[in-house]
Amino acid sequence: MYVIAVDIDHVKIGLARNNARVYGVEQYIEFIHANAMTLMQNAYAGGRLRCVDAVFCSPPWGGPGYAARGDEDFDLAGMKPYTGEQIMHAAMTVSRNVAVYLPRSTSLAGLVQLVHPFRTAEKTELAPVSGSTMLEVERNHFKQERKAKATTAYFGALV
Repeated sequence: MYVIAVDIDHVKIGLARNNARVYGVEQYIEFIHANAMTLMQNAYAGGRLRCVDAVFCSPPWGGPGYAARGDEDFDLAGMKPYTGEQIMHAAMTVSRNVAVYLPRSTSLAGLVQLVHPFRTAEKTELAPVSGSTMLEVERNHFKQERKAKATTAYFGALV
Protein backbone atom coordinates (compact mmCIF):
# COMPACT_ATOMS: atom_id res chain seq x y z
CA MET A 1 0.00 0.00 0.00
CA TYR A 2 1.18 3.51 -0.78
CA VAL A 3 -0.46 6.71 0.47
CA ILE A 4 -0.05 10.30 -0.67
CA ALA A 5 -0.95 12.75 2.12
CA VAL A 6 -1.47 16.34 1.03
CA ASP A 7 -2.22 19.40 3.14
CA ILE A 8 -1.80 23.11 2.62
CA ASP A 9 -0.82 23.52 6.30
CA HIS A 10 2.79 22.50 6.92
CA VAL A 11 2.05 22.02 10.65
CA LYS A 12 -0.62 19.41 9.84
CA ILE A 13 1.80 17.64 7.50
CA GLY A 14 4.31 17.53 10.38
CA LEU A 15 1.69 16.11 12.74
CA ALA A 16 0.65 13.49 10.19
CA ARG A 17 4.28 12.52 9.61
CA ASN A 18 4.80 12.15 13.37
CA ASN A 19 1.69 9.97 13.71
CA ALA A 20 2.88 7.79 10.83
CA ARG A 21 6.28 7.44 12.49
CA VAL A 22 4.66 6.49 15.82
CA TYR A 23 2.57 3.79 14.13
CA GLY A 24 5.43 2.49 11.98
CA VAL A 25 3.94 3.32 8.58
CA GLU A 26 5.94 6.40 7.57
CA GLN A 27 7.77 4.50 4.82
CA TYR A 28 4.45 3.91 3.02
CA ILE A 29 3.40 7.57 2.93
CA GLU A 30 4.55 10.46 0.79
CA PHE A 31 3.83 13.76 2.57
CA ILE A 32 3.27 16.75 0.31
CA HIS A 33 2.85 20.35 1.46
CA ALA A 34 0.55 21.73 -1.23
CA ASN A 35 -2.98 22.71 -2.14
CA ALA A 36 -4.66 19.33 -2.68
CA MET A 37 -7.11 20.75 -5.20
CA THR A 38 -4.33 22.10 -7.40
CA LEU A 39 -2.33 18.90 -7.01
CA MET A 40 -5.25 16.69 -8.05
CA GLN A 41 -6.08 18.82 -11.07
CA ASN A 42 -2.52 19.27 -12.31
CA ALA A 43 -1.07 15.86 -11.45
CA TYR A 44 -3.87 13.97 -13.20
CA ALA A 45 -3.67 16.18 -16.26
CA GLY A 46 0.09 15.57 -16.37
CA GLY A 47 -0.39 11.81 -16.18
CA ARG A 48 1.15 11.41 -12.74
CA LEU A 49 -1.94 10.26 -10.80
CA ARG A 50 -3.65 7.83 -13.16
CA CYS A 51 -3.53 4.78 -10.87
CA VAL A 52 -5.04 6.15 -7.65
CA ASP A 53 -7.36 3.65 -5.98
CA ALA A 54 -9.25 6.17 -3.82
CA VAL A 55 -9.27 9.77 -2.63
CA PHE A 56 -10.12 10.87 0.93
CA CYS A 57 -10.93 14.57 1.36
CA SER A 58 -11.38 16.50 4.57
CA PRO A 59 -11.99 19.99 3.18
CA PRO A 60 -12.35 23.17 5.23
CA TRP A 61 -15.94 23.67 6.32
CA GLY A 62 -16.04 27.45 6.10
CA GLY A 63 -14.16 28.80 9.10
CA PRO A 64 -15.21 29.66 12.65
CA GLY A 65 -18.70 30.72 11.54
CA TYR A 66 -19.57 27.08 10.80
CA ALA A 67 -20.19 26.20 14.47
CA ALA A 68 -22.36 29.28 15.00
CA ARG A 69 -24.90 28.01 12.44
CA GLY A 70 -25.93 25.20 14.76
CA ASP A 71 -27.82 22.25 13.30
CA GLU A 72 -29.10 23.89 10.12
CA ASP A 73 -28.32 21.98 6.92
CA PHE A 74 -24.73 22.54 5.87
CA ASP A 75 -24.61 24.10 2.41
CA LEU A 76 -22.13 22.23 0.20
CA ALA A 77 -22.45 24.96 -2.43
CA GLY A 78 -21.40 27.57 0.15
CA MET A 79 -18.16 25.86 1.19
CA LYS A 80 -15.05 28.04 0.96
CA PRO A 81 -12.59 28.35 -0.64
CA TYR A 82 -13.99 25.52 -2.82
CA THR A 83 -17.59 24.36 -3.19
CA GLY A 84 -18.55 20.74 -2.64
CA GLU A 85 -19.00 20.31 -6.39
CA GLN A 86 -15.50 21.69 -7.12
CA ILE A 87 -13.97 19.36 -4.53
CA MET A 88 -15.86 16.36 -5.88
CA HIS A 89 -14.92 17.14 -9.48
CA ALA A 90 -11.21 17.47 -8.59
CA ALA A 91 -11.28 14.21 -6.60
CA MET A 92 -13.10 12.37 -9.39
CA THR A 93 -10.50 13.46 -11.93
CA VAL A 94 -8.14 11.20 -9.96
CA SER A 95 -10.44 8.34 -8.87
CA ARG A 96 -14.13 7.46 -8.97
CA ASN A 97 -13.72 6.11 -5.42
CA VAL A 98 -14.00 9.10 -3.10
CA ALA A 99 -14.65 9.61 0.62
CA VAL A 100 -15.43 13.11 1.93
CA TYR A 101 -15.43 14.07 5.62
CA LEU A 102 -18.05 16.79 6.21
CA PRO A 103 -20.02 18.49 9.01
CA ARG A 104 -22.68 16.48 10.82
CA SER A 105 -25.39 18.78 9.50
CA THR A 106 -24.69 17.94 5.85
CA SER A 107 -28.02 16.92 4.36
CA LEU A 108 -28.54 13.66 2.52
CA ALA A 109 -30.26 15.60 -0.28
CA GLY A 110 -27.16 17.78 -0.65
CA LEU A 111 -24.95 14.70 -0.94
CA VAL A 112 -27.24 13.15 -3.56
CA GLN A 113 -27.08 16.40 -5.53
CA LEU A 114 -23.30 16.37 -5.18
CA VAL A 115 -22.91 12.94 -6.77
CA HIS A 116 -25.65 13.32 -9.38
CA PRO A 117 -23.50 14.97 -12.12
CA PHE A 118 -21.01 12.10 -11.92
CA ARG A 119 -23.50 9.24 -12.21
CA THR A 120 -23.58 9.40 -15.99
CA ALA A 121 -20.56 11.57 -16.82
CA GLU A 122 -18.33 10.05 -19.46
CA LYS A 123 -16.05 13.08 -19.82
CA THR A 124 -12.45 12.26 -20.61
CA GLU A 125 -11.09 14.52 -17.86
CA LEU A 126 -12.76 12.34 -15.22
CA ALA A 127 -11.34 9.10 -13.93
CA PRO A 128 -12.66 5.99 -15.73
CA VAL A 129 -16.14 4.90 -14.72
CA SER A 130 -16.56 1.42 -13.31
CA GLY A 131 -20.28 0.95 -12.89
CA SER A 132 -22.56 3.62 -11.47
CA THR A 133 -21.43 6.08 -8.85
CA MET A 134 -23.12 5.03 -5.63
CA LEU A 135 -23.35 6.84 -2.31
CA GLU A 136 -23.17 5.67 1.29
CA VAL A 137 -23.37 8.04 4.24
CA GLU A 138 -21.96 7.42 7.69
CA ARG A 139 -22.69 9.63 10.68
CA ASN A 140 -19.60 9.74 12.90
CA HIS A 141 -20.31 9.60 16.64
CA PHE A 142 -17.84 9.89 19.48
CA LYS A 143 -18.28 7.86 22.62
CA GLN A 144 -18.76 10.82 24.96
CA GLU A 145 -21.36 12.54 22.78
CA ARG A 146 -24.87 11.42 21.96
CA LYS A 147 -25.12 13.29 18.66
CA ALA A 148 -23.12 12.93 15.50
CA LYS A 149 -19.93 14.98 15.20
CA ALA A 150 -19.37 14.61 11.47
CA THR A 151 -20.55 12.89 8.30
CA THR A 152 -18.44 10.79 5.97
CA ALA A 153 -19.82 10.25 2.47
CA TYR A 154 -18.44 7.35 0.41
CA PHE A 155 -18.74 7.21 -3.36
CA GLY A 156 -17.97 4.55 -5.97
CA ALA A 157 -16.39 1.24 -4.95
CA LEU A 158 -15.92 2.50 -1.37
CA VAL A 159 -19.65 1.82 -0.83
